[in-house]
Amino acid sequence: MIEPETTDPTEIDDQRIDLPRLLRLSAMMQSLLVEARDVDLDDDVPARRRLAEVQRRAVDAITSVVPSRMADELRTLSPIAEADGRAPSEGELRLTQSQVTGWLAGLFQAFQVVALEQQLREPTGPPQLAAPETAAPGPYL
Repeated sequence: MIEPETTDPTEIDDQRIDLPRLLRLSAMMQSLLVEARDVDLDDDVPARRRLAEVQRRAVDAITSVVPSRMADELRTLSPIAEADGRAPSEGELRLTQSQVTGWLAGLFQAFQVVALEQQLREPTGPPQLAAPETAAPGPYL
């Protein structure tokens, strides 16, 4: 069995993850992915540049709330850069967005697994029922 490195699923390498902010950023990235699906970006260079900028800023925000090891991993998955001065293609933008969203989903699943492992390791027995109070003899009502 693999032992978790920490007892707190939101603490890695002695760095705490700002979970509330990470949840907000994750929801924003998911919404952005859904919204970008509905927009035809092929012929709209300014829209593609703007979406690439929003994605870059979102990745920067996410990397600021996770430990450096995880931030480096995310940066390798999401290279959003304009090569030769051209805006990223629609496919590149959608692929990057999907990668980041998938990475975040995997991160949250890892948190859930660690939390579940912690619960399973806690020495708890079956719930104990309180002993009934002894009633004085006499009529029920």
